[in-house]
Amino acid sequence: MSRRRHAEQGAVLVEMALVVTFLSLVVFGIISFGILLGYRQNLTQAATEGARAASVQRDPTKQKDAALVAATSALGELDHRSVRRPRPVSPARCPTCSRARAT
Repeated sequence: MSRRRHAEQGAVLVEMALVVTFLSLVVFGIISFGILLGYRQNLTQAATEGARAASVQRDPTKQKDAALVAATSALGELDHRSVRRPRPVSPARCPTCSRARAT
């Protein structure tokens, strides 16, 4: 009888290891998804603030600066050192523009 009970305990241990692994994967996936969703919301808010600041600025030469300042301040605790002005792309080097001309 003890031999059978010992075998059942081993089976329970294996089943528990499989279930705990799967459940921990699901829990950490939910946590990671929540963190990424928060980052996405912060970036959306920063883009909204930048667009608003650019549209309110009447001087066209200062629109980009106003948008960059507003978006950077809206990022808050996120690392905003990677935010930089986009480089202009000439129509000759733009892959989207060349596809539009080809059709």
